Amino acid sequence: MEDYYPKKKKNYQKIIINSKFEFIYKIKINMEYKNKKVIIFACVHNAGRSQIAFAFFNKYKTNENIIGISAGTNPANEIHPNVLTIMKEIDIDLTNIKPRKLDDKLAKTANTIVTMGCGEKCPYIPGIKIIDWQIPDPKNESFEKVREIRDYIEIKIKEFIKDNKY
Repeated sequence: MEDYYPKKKKNYQKIIINSKFEFIYKIKINMEYKNKKVIIFACVHNAGRSQIAFAFFNKYKTNENIIGISAGTNPANEIHPNVLTIMKEIDIDLTNIKPRKLDDKLAKTANTIVTMGCGEKCPYIPGIKIIDWQIPDPKNESFEKVREIRDYIEIKIKEFIKDNKY
C-alpha cells in the first residue's frame, strides 16, 4: 500500500492497521487524491460500520490506484469499544483511528460513497456514485451481534472488490 507522509503534522490523521498487514499510512484530511480513485465508507458516527468496512477494504483491495477512507455525518468522539475488541480478535487494530466528519468537501474527493445506514443524513453530491448498504449499527450490541455485523461487512467488502475489480 502506498504511504502518504505529511510535510507538516497539522491536518493529518494517522491511521494504523495492525502490523500483520504491514502498512501504515497517513492521510491528509480533505487532500486531493491525485491519480487515485477514492471510496468513502460512511455511516452516521464513523465509529463502527464504516470503520470496519474501511479496514477490510484496504486489507483486501489489490488495486493500488484506489484508496478507501471512512467518515461520518455526525462523528462520535471515538470508535465503539465493542468494535475495537472484535476487530482486534482478527488482528486489525483500530485504536489509533479517530472518527472524522463527512462534509461536502471530503465527499467531493470521492468517486463512490458507500453508505451504511445514514440515509438522508449522508451528503448527496451530483456525479458521485452512492451505494447504500443497510447494515445495523453495532453500538451497544453484544459481542456476538457485533461479530455477525463484522463478518457480514467483510463478505460485502469482498464482493464489492470482486465486482468492481478493486
